[in-house]
Amino acid sequence: MNIVMLDNSNISYDGFTSLSRPLGGAQKAFASLAGALTKFGNRVTVLNNCKHALMADGARWRPIGQDIPQDVDLVIALKDPNLFKLVPRADSRVLWVVDDPRYLGTTENATVLSSYAPRLMFLTDRQAGEYKGRLSSVVVSPGVNKSFIKSGQPPGTITDPNHSLDTLGELNEEADDKIEVPSPTALVTTNPKNGLINLLKIWKNNIQPQKPDAKLKVFSNILFRSLNSGDYPSSISDLVDYYLTCNECNIEVVSPKGDREMSKEYQNSRVHLYQSNKLDLACWTLRDSQASKLPAISTSLGGVDDIIVNNKTGYIVPDEDALVNICIKILSEDTFYTSLKSGFDDTESELSWEKTAEIVSQIWL
Repeated sequence: MNIVMLDNSNISYDGFTSLSRPLGGAQKAFASLAGALTKFGNRVTVLNNCKHALMADGARWRPIGQDIPQDVDLVIALKDPNLFKLVPRADSRVLWVVDDPRYLGTTENATVLSSYAPRLMFLTDRQAGEYKGRLSSVVVSPGVNKSFIKSGQPPGTITDPNHSLDTLGELNEEADDKIEVPSPTALVTTNPKNGLINLLKIWKNNIQPQKPDAKLKVFSNILFRSLNSGDYPSSISDLVDYYLTCNECNIEVVSPKGDREMSKEYQNSRVHLYQSNKLDLACWTLRDSQASKLPAISTSLGGVDDIIVNNKTGYIVPDEDALVNICIKILSEDTFYTSLKSGFDDTESELSWEKTAEIVSQIWL
């Protein structure tokens, strides 16, 4: 198929970006799907706000105003239905909805959707259930980038030729059974406006006093820049002020990293404290950390229930007391941590983007 993919967000990125620097979950997914679709014989052209024309993972990337194909088999637009106006002649149209779908009901969006009648592509059944319109839809589970899938795999087979096959089997069995236990580190990745100040209070008042050697790493661009520049928006002033009272609480604010480096961060941590939000139905970084086999703790908001297998790959907690108790247990008890790591082996593994692309290709063949 001749496929055109469209994104008009003001973020400059291409198919290589997420490996080396942080990228929003929706944009990273968009780039990943583009490359994966080419693996099934599709000719994929991506039009977005990339700086230069280039080839990335088999897909042609072009700035959104250049070289717009017109007669195509399939157009996939990210989020914004107005993008279909750029390629009016297409056999099939898909709007990839990665947020709460209620925005589709605005007067402007409803008018455009009525004109082009695309099929909607959702991430989960839960997200699709929030859509109240009449357009046909399909649910296609998103993949996870290989950096995270590889980081969650057990060590490779021992191949020392000096060992017999019997001895080799025993050595491999021992290697598989042994799970390396990282230092007592918890990490946070979500938007600081989504209750981060409350999480810092919980850490300072309830977790760190019981586990003084534990460390909390907060990955946030806006907070990292604010603390280093001394200039911050009023929307996070209370958060910054409170953080400055946590000098002795072993909290480190870090700028988010590309996939390769973030996969290492997940490997070197014991638990992901995920700040759920009722509008966050995708939970992109939680998908990445779960693929890396990092146990998580979160409340049941947004799409968390679709990602954490409760009591196996993490805990979906009802209140702060439960969060504190389980977090301390994971950070303090090696056997409890390793039992959660083993829980990933009994759950369905995350899809690769190639599998996602195969499903997309089959639907619109």
